Amino acid sequence: MGFYPVCPGDNTYIIGSPLFSKLTVRLPEEWYPGKTFTIIARNQAADHCYVQSALNGEVLSRAWITHSEIVAGGTLEFVMDSAPNQEWAAADQDLPHSMTPRKREEKI
Repeated sequence: MGFYPVCPGDNTYIIGSPLFSKLTVRLPEEWYPGKTFTIIARNQAADHCYVQSALNGEVLSRAWITHSEIVAGGTLEFVMDSAPNQEWAAADQDLPHSMTPRKREEKI
């Protein structure tokens, strides 16, 4: 879908490459009447695996989304390309809380 949970019990989902160009999740009627969450991947193809930008009603500079943002309904829109965007989600505040700046440096 383009996002996955960081760990069980955490309300944060990491943004990644969606496999579909469009997907709509119909949220349970008993809790979220009439709400849907749609994921759209513009320029999505097998050789376009890099997220260039993300939009959920407003531009997301961060590489994560919360459960409450998903169940609020709406549209998560990705723009994909064949090369990474070195500027997108590059700042420390754009990383999920589970990945501190120190942990990020260790991975580079």
